[in-house]
Amino acid sequence: MKNPPSTTVCPAIVRQSPNGLEILAIRNAEFGNRLIAEESRETEGLAESARRSMLAASGVAIADHLIDIGQSKGIVQGTLWRFFLCPCPPLPESWSHEGPAGTGPASTFFWQRLDEYWEHDWDPAFIRAARHIQSRVAKLSGSQLDEYCPAERADIAQTILKLARECGHDKSIDPTEVARAIAGSDEKEWRLMMKPVRAEAVRLAKGGLVHIKRKGKIVDPEGFKGVYRIALSEPQ
Repeated sequence: MKNPPSTTVCPAIVRQSPNGLEILAIRNAEFGNRLIAEESRETEGLAESARRSMLAASGVAIADHLIDIGQSKGIVQGTLWRFFLCPCPPLPESWSHEGPAGTGPASTFFWQRLDEYWEHDWDPAFIRAARHIQSRVAKLSGSQLDEYCPAERADIAQTILKLARECGHDKSIDPTEVARAIAGSDEKEWRLMMKPVRAEAVRLAKGGLVHIKRKGKIVDPEGFKGVYRIALSEPQ
């Protein structure tokens, strides 16, 4: 009787950009370019393994629900790969992170276009993994794509954080202040910014940088309705 194949979990963070969909990738002097992937542990659920491997590899904590985007036996022979799409928190264009002691040199994290030709500095297994992820993300609904793979609006994020810092940690700002700061005083113009401002405020709140408040109380950024204000999550 054959032993069941080992299982590798591959948590993916994908974002929309002006250049198309981009996936978070790793560049390492020892291993070259790769995606985050790690053999699952028998003592963990697969989603838990995905969150743990993302945190250990990159320092990025994923606390929200992950989307199971399928499995494949065609990535590496004898191994079952399970893929999970993680909500994309606010992240820089690139950064370095040292994994657990004894795991080798620090890795650099960067954004790789999914629709580009991936050259020889990529292991073929990760190219196959990326194509699987690309095909599954293409099947997401528009609302799922916007929620899990948001198009970062750096201008809005920077304005929210700037105004919140100027306001102070013990106070909050009205989202209309953000809209006016970006679009000007013409109400027809700044009202068009209210939906993007809300989306970016939610993204920043889910990333732990700000709080969404209603009637002076912090609320769940995914479940609130109506009038809200924005406050820094901690002194910055």
